[in-house]
Amino acid sequence: MTYIPTIMLKLVAAFAIAVLAVLPSAAQKAGIRVTGTVVDIHGLPVEGVTVTDLAGEKSYGTTDAFGSYEATVPADGSLKFSCLGYRETLVAVKGRLQINVTMPNDVIQIEEVVVAAKAKRKLIIPEPTDIEVKGNYFHLRTRFSIPARLFKSGTRLVAQPSVYNVDTRERSYMRPLVVDGKAYNITQERMYDFDPSRDPLDDYVSVKAGGYAKDELVPYRDSIYVSRINDDYRADVVLALEDYNRVIYTDTFTIARGTVNPLRLLDCDFQGREFNDSAYIPRATMQLMDSHGEVNLTFVINSDAIDPDDPGNAAELRKLSDQLRAIEADDEASLRSLYVKGLSSPDGRYAFNLSLARKRTETALNSILAMLGQSTRSAIEAGSEAEVQGWEAVSLMLRNDSLLDEARAVDEVIAAYADRDTRSRRMARLPFYRPLLTEDYLPRLRKVEYTYEYSILRYKTDDEIRELYAADSRQLTASEWHRLIFMTTDDSARIVRCRQALERFPKFLIAANELSRLLLRAGHPDCSVLEPFVDEDAPQEVIYNQALSQLADNRINDALATADLLDDNEGNSLVKAVIAARGGYYDEAFGVIAATGDLNETIILLAMGRNDEAWAKARTLDGGTAKECYVKAVAANRTDNLTDALMFMQQAFALDPALEEYAKSDGDLIDLLPDGQVRE
Repeated sequence: MTYIPTIMLKLVAAFAIAVLAVLPSAAQKAGIRVTGTVVDIHGLPVEGVTVTDLAGEKSYGTTDAFGSYEATVPADGSLKFSCLGYRETLVAVKGRLQINVTMPNDVIQIEEVVVAAKAKRKLIIPEPTDIEVKGNYFHLRTRFSIPARLFKSGTRLVAQPSVYNVDTRERSYMRPLVVDGKAYNITQERMYDFDPSRDPLDDYVSVKAGGYAKDELVPYRDSIYVSRINDDYRADVVLALEDYNRVIYTDTFTIARGTVNPLRLLDCDFQGREFNDSAYIPRATMQLMDSHGEVNLTFVINSDAIDPDDPGNAAELRKLSDQLRAIEADDEASLRSLYVKGLSSPDGRYAFNLSLARKRTETALNSILAMLGQSTRSAIEAGSEAEVQGWEAVSLMLRNDSLLDEARAVDEVIAAYADRDTRSRRMARLPFYRPLLTEDYLPRLRKVEYTYEYSILRYKTDDEIRELYAADSRQLTASEWHRLIFMTTDDSARIVRCRQALERFPKFLIAANELSRLLLRAGHPDCSVLEPFVDEDAPQEVIYNQALSQLADNRINDALATADLLDDNEGNSLVKAVIAARGGYYDEAFGVIAATGDLNETIILLAMGRNDEAWAKARTLDGGTAKECYVKAVAANRTDNLTDALMFMQQAFALDPALEEYAKSDGDLIDLLPDGQVRE
């Protein structure tokens, strides 16, 4: 006995349901309300099971999609459960309010015919075929041989082809084939009250045209959309032959193994195109950047006059004047603040030193303000501060000059005396005070520090862009993202930055195109990147990269539509031809592809089914590469040159072992592989 898949049972059960639906029913009898479920031997619910009383006088309806039923029956009665494909089951009620039923399969298998060679032969035989790939569609063509001794006027043949993905273990069903005998078809019409639409198979029914004294070949042709066209597939057919009462024959066949798609072997190395058209580069905008400057001046001891003996003072004053005037003259810069700090050395009385520091500060501030125009002086924020330097600064300078003994002596005085004036008098008694401190170190502490801050509109430098990206990338402008992306040399890092830029600016076309190009080069095409940008007005580079992404991702039907947007020129001709060929438009692609070399010409001839020409061309290939050997094997196998096919196939595997795995899903060579190598 052969197990019938659930989908076939649903297809053939419709007949029994329809017949029983029109049976007359007896008058309602009083009884108890019984509910329950009907399952098969695997515990799966069975839909469409007819529930009647034992004598067949009353129908209580059929089970729903969950196998559930309910019926009001005599407490001492019996129920009959019947469904096409299952063994009829009888159950005594015995006053029970819930009755669950398991129905075993009931398929009568006609004895197989044994031929002289003692081999068993199938009764209804679908012809072996190929799964031909055009675009994203699998095309299946076959014929079913129906023996006259089996198919009668009162029978129906149901064939359910399907495509099974060996890699993902997913099955996709194609259009069923339904052939009715003449008498069976008439009965169907009557049973459905001459409303054929009630038959779920009506759209697929054909009535056997010829007589019933000879065998008949019934053709079948259909196609199905498949997204993962590079996976390993096989085509299966479940057959069932039924009469009015039951399934009298069922069987399952594999009619095709692997897919026939030689165009996958085309020798073409397409690279994505860069796009950096200035019209699409985000306009750079200058940013208001804060900057600052410093100028230091030294003063004569006990005076607010600038020290004329210090050569650095003149240079510092010139620098200060030049910087301030440049800021004032720049339309895109503005002086924001000026801060002056006057300092005096710690020697002498503290009160005098502080007063001196204030005078130096006031003198310096006024002299700087005099350099500026009235509008600038009124707009800036000016401030000043006076301070007497501590002896700690002297100690630090001594240590920096490696005068450690002198520094320790200064530190001892600082620690011993808290009062500033007393501390200064004690410092004057140190033996190195006059020759060292007064001549060298103290003058350096008599100075004025100028600090000014200004804002200026300017472009960020590359380093500033990198720093801002690390600190807070959301603050980058589109122009700065553009500079960041194209100053990045590592592809992986550039991919990350392109994605980040698109998250911030979804309409950033140049970033999207660059991301698409890099993903193509990395072997990870992503059609969603450029999809929002592609239309007839899109730049050609963008359309080209999207077509390549769709081709690489095996979205051939989408690639066909995108390639139509490409200009007809030499640069686009090959990719347009390859996409057209992959979509099944062989004639328009042949010339361009064949012109690229003998190998590609052989492959396009194979795709067109011009096998003799392909074999003749294949024999001229002399490069000795793995792909050439593989294509030779395909051409040889198609023309029944099996010895050559096996030889070239083994040569291809030796040169490139990866081709052996490829062959396991290739309908052109899978029949040459040992049975153990073919995945089921």
